[in-house]
Amino acid sequence: KKHNAGIVAHGCTGKGNDQVRFEAGISALGPDLKCIAPVRDYAMTRDKAIAFCEEKNLPIATTKKSPYS
Repeated sequence: KKHNAGIVAHGCTGKGNDQVRFEAGISALGPDLKCIAPVRDYAMTRDKAIAFCEEKNLPIATTKKSPYS
């Protein structure tokens, strides 16, 4: 609401249940929000996800040398 956002993105891969918790929490906080998961939805590898973030100047805590957060 503060930022007048209509979409929230997360970086879950589709492996494990973190995606379920993120999407349930987002839905509970903002039922009108659309939730997207680009890494999962576009089947990005870890290297492709890191490269995407670097290209878009998105701050992330991982690098190709240390790929795990």
